[in-house]
Amino acid sequence: ISENAENKSILKLQAKYNEEKLENAHHELTIYRQSIHIFLYIIVIIIIFFVLGMKRKKKKLLDSEKTIETQQRMLSYHDEVNNRVKYVLLEKLDIVKELTKLDLYNVKGDKEYTKKHSQIINKHLENALNWQNIYPVINDLYDGFVEKVNEKYPDFTEKEKQMCCLIRAGFQLDEIGIILCYKYESVRVLKSKLCKKMGFSSMNDFVAYLSTIKNNT
Repeated sequence: ISENAENKSILKLQAKYNEEKLENAHHELTIYRQSIHIFLYIIVIIIIFFVLGMKRKKKKLLDSEKTIETQQRMLSYHDEVNNRVKYVLLEKLDIVKELTKLDLYNVKGDKEYTKKHSQIINKHLENALNWQNIYPVINDLYDGFVEKVNEKYPDFTEKEKQMCCLIRAGFQLDEIGIILCYKYESVRVLKSKLCKKMGFSSMNDFVAYLSTIKNNT
């Protein structure tokens, strides 16, 4: 009887040991699977950040190249009869002088040129623009446009007045962005807000209205 009881006790201990061993093996397998999942998640996250980073770099480069194309287009205005007014304004804004300097660094497709190009133009434009000298020019060219805007819209900020002047002078959004040192999207948003502020739902109507503002209206 004693021997049977001892055998039963050993069997119970063996069964318990096997059960605990199985549980430990299951636990270790679970931990291993979780580790694999975590590792895969980390890899996926790294890949996502890498792809997004590359896209941002590519977009930044494309934006810089677009800016250069816009600046070169602005520089070419003096060769076009229909753009003489723009060229006069660009000369007054000292932009032509700064854009011309950049030809020294012009190496097509060179990222360093693109970077230097943007740095130079932004540095000079932020400090060189004197709108107190520009307003009189636009006022004379467009029949008292600035005076009329100040009279009809006294609550306009300086940037809003400048935007009106540049739109009236026929500058495109990317060109306005360069002159005001704004990103294209910021210029687009400012133009949209200005359109609504002046009570227009149509951008075409807004632009057309600016061309009618004169001292006798």
